[in-house]
Amino acid sequence: MKHTLIKIIFFAIILAGFAACKKEVYPEELHFIVIDSFTRKPIANAAVYLSKTWQNPRKIGNNAQAGDWFPEYGRKHMIETQTGNTNNEGKISFSQDHKKYLYIIPSAIAEGYQMPVLDTLRKFRKKNANDAVYEIVMQPMVKTTFIFKSQTVGAETDSLLFSSFDKVKVMRGAQIDDSLVVYTRNYIGELNTNVWYGGNISRNGKKQTLCSYVVSQVNKNNAFRINIDL
Repeated sequence: MKHTLIKIIFFAIILAGFAACKKEVYPEELHFIVIDSFTRKPIANAAVYLSKTWQNPRKIGNNAQAGDWFPEYGRKHMIETQTGNTNNEGKISFSQDHKKYLYIIPSAIAEGYQMPVLDTLRKFRKKNANDAVYEIVMQPMVKTTFIFKSQTVGAETDSLLFSSFDKVKVMRGAQIDDSLVVYTRNYIGELNTNVWYGGNISRNGKKQTLCSYVVSQVNKNNAFRINIDL
């Protein structure tokens, strides 16, 4: 009996060794480039986030029965995050631990761009792991510039309160020369979008309320002058 037990332990050690050799080797680094979907040019200083999920090798419970659909039931999912900013060439690399990730979801945030569709990096093949560069493609938002420039001299107590989407601009003085830039989302396939605005003008003792919109085109320099002379 004793010799049989020793043989079982010996063979178990050998099998464990083979299993370790077959463990998939993950890349030392993951490489990304963030680009503009329209111009295909790199986006510098974009914030890139990696959300990585893997399973703890130890089960904290084992309620699964033979033949169940979810044999991994009871394993604890572990989540890691990594963040960084792209360089002037729109590139960034993240060092990785050798863990068998279930999935890695990259995302990015950049001024003037919409959140990209999330992609899942599932498996990294050893033969191209160190050379693979994953693209994060971001769709530019619609840029609209409102221009405020008085043609006549008013009073120092004159004021203009202007708002569009989540931006608010307050201007004061006898002569106003300013601008406001807003970014709005658009749906893929649409060539233009309505950009609503509102505000209150107080000049030379007169007051006026603004409530209207402009039509901005996708991937165009949309500049609109707002008449503030009453």
